[in-house]
Amino acid sequence: DIRTGELRGFEALLRWTDEELGDISPAVFIPIAEETGLIIPIGRWVMKTAISTLKTWEEKYAFDGVISVNVSTVQLMQDNFLDELKDLINTLQVNTEHLEIEITESVMIKNMTTAIKRLEEIRDMNIRISLDDFGTGYSSLSYLQKLPLNTLKIDKAFINNITAEDGVQANITQSIINMVSKMGLETIAEGVEHTEQLDMLDKFNCNVVQGFLRGKPMPFNLCDSYLAGNSNSLLKN
Repeated sequence: DIRTGELRGFEALLRWTDEELGDISPAVFIPIAEETGLIIPIGRWVMKTAISTLKTWEEKYAFDGVISVNVSTVQLMQDNFLDELKDLINTLQVNTEHLEIEITESVMIKNMTTAIKRLEEIRDMNIRISLDDFGTGYSSLSYLQKLPLNTLKIDKAFINNITAEDGVQANITQSIINMVSKMGLETIAEGVEHTEQLDMLDKFNCNVVQGFLRGKPMPFNLCDSYLAGNSNSLLKN
């Protein structure tokens, strides 16, 4: 949180390290998983792991933040997606207000009517819905009005050059924040790595920042240690 400096929460990220190939980027393996259908079992495992982790932190630390989970459009549109999500929540008895589903703009390309109905059912469960990577895909004001969103994440591409002298990215970012704030949406700036970016986003009244300036992606044990009060566990830029 920009104003308070307090932790809003965590985003569940998938990483793959292969013995022969080394680190394989999600930008490489996620599209392949979507094409082959493997994203369904992968996504199911990620959701179960994230919600199990949330339950652990609620019990151990009275965790009152958010865990965000990216859900592929392929996964979201599965007929049994909602039933599986409800079963996980009922089994583990987590506070759904601590869970956030992240979708991308690709959800608007296929069956928008079905997607909106499904997202509305998710929000009826008191689960937050976030639109990830806003501004790089199929953005439209009409889409923002139709989708039942709580949060909008501004893509790193806008934040990278927000301090440039020409002011182009700064003006675009400020306009996005002003617009969606009036719609009642929370704004998160992705990829914040420098204090100068943070200061400008604060001036623009952005709500939350995510990026290496505040913390790098960390394995579970370091996140758990950080919540236990060990501030040295945090990996920073």
